[in-house]
Amino acid sequence: MTAARCFKHGEVVQDAVAVGAIERMTGPPFMVYACAPCIETHRILLLDDHPADSVGNVRYRRGERETTSTS
Repeated sequence: MTAARCFKHGEVVQDAVAVGAIERMTGPPFMVYACAPCIETHRILLLDDHPADSVGNVRYRRGERETTSTS
């Protein structure tokens, strides 16, 4: 966990966890973080739990959409 801005509610939190990695044209991917309450409420899949063929888009646990979202 690290201090970062939660992509769901937009506030900086101390318990942020990586939930996505958005590729850029140059440089390392842009990491997407969420806080524990948003992960549970919105059923967000942790980046470490993404399937091997994942491209890093934010994913949601079964029953929810599996699309990239940065807002």
